[in-house]
Amino acid sequence: MNRRYKRRKRMVRLGIGLLAFAAILLIAFVFQAKTIRISGNQYYSQEKIAEDLTRGVPVKNTFYLAWKYRNGSVPDHMPYLEKLEVKIASPFSLRVSVTEKKIVGYIDQGNYVYFDGEGTVLEITDESKEGIPVVTGASIGEAVLYQRLPAESGAQLRTVLSLLQLLGDQQLEASEIRFGDNMEITVYIGGVEALLGQDEYLEEKVANLRAILDAMDGERGTLHLESFTGRGEEVPFSVSDEPEEETKPSGEQERTEETAEGADNGQTQESGGETGQSETAAAQTEATEATEATEATEAAPAGFMVFNSSGSLVYDAHVENGVVVDSTGTPIDGVTINEDGNVVDAFMNVIDPATGQLAQ
Repeated sequence: MNRRYKRRKRMVRLGIGLLAFAAILLIAFVFQAKTIRISGNQYYSQEKIAEDLTRGVPVKNTFYLAWKYRNGSVPDHMPYLEKLEVKIASPFSLRVSVTEKKIVGYIDQGNYVYFDGEGTVLEITDESKEGIPVVTGASIGEAVLYQRLPAESGAQLRTVLSLLQLLGDQQLEASEIRFGDNMEITVYIGGVEALLGQDEYLEEKVANLRAILDAMDGERGTLHLESFTGRGEEVPFSVSDEPEEETKPSGEQERTEETAEGADNGQTQESGGETGQSETAAAQTEATEATEATEATEAAPAGFMVFNSSGSLVYDAHVENGVVVDSTGTPIDGVTINEDGNVVDAFMNVIDPATGQLAQ
């Protein structure tokens, strides 16, 4: 009786073991992750992330993969990710949410070398990405994927990364960061060339740059922040596309051409008598009037641009009766005239009212 009971018990255990083994095989080989849906990716394709996610995995089993990445750990061969989360959507599909490391800049070494805020190379490709600033003039050796940029100067690389972070904090979208001689830095944002000088007071310079660009409303030119320390210094601004001052209005040009033509006709007809003389006299009179009109135009006060007390850029400012006014004759708040006769705007730019240029 006892033998029969023990034999039956062994058979039951064996049956349970076989069922468990069959269940394991079923789960392992039947419940395959045929579909992996990736979300949160911006720079890297779903195919690449899915391929790297299953690299080294003997079977692409949904339950195993969910267990493997249950803590959100990122494998060493996926250093371009900050974190990931894997969930089972069905026995045959996974839902993966990723957070990529942020690309902050790139250098051009024949291919585009993209790197993150720590200077780690995240991608080397021949495809360009929108909205990423290029770093030029920095002493960088041959880049290796997933390794730190091999900079000849550690201080220069720290400056690059610090400046990129400051620009990101201020939400400034630079197109280029250029290093010149003596580590002098130039940042290009839209149509503005910002000269930052050397690696000093970068935080103050970038913060002030944010305020100036907000007030400029798309103006193009060069900002001089080389000596800026955040202690109330003036920030000179040079406009890049001013109108040509010597170009004559179309009406005046036509009058001048007519005068020249009349003068030529007068000289041709001079031998013909009084008619030629009268036409010559009329041509001379018209030429004199045109010259006087030109002189009057050149003598007119030059218009210039200033920042008012609200930080807004005012166009066509000029001086009337010792006061700086706008095109309608209204005095401009925050803009004064110093003892040298130069105009000082709210950003402490000193402007020569005769030329409309920054005073030297």
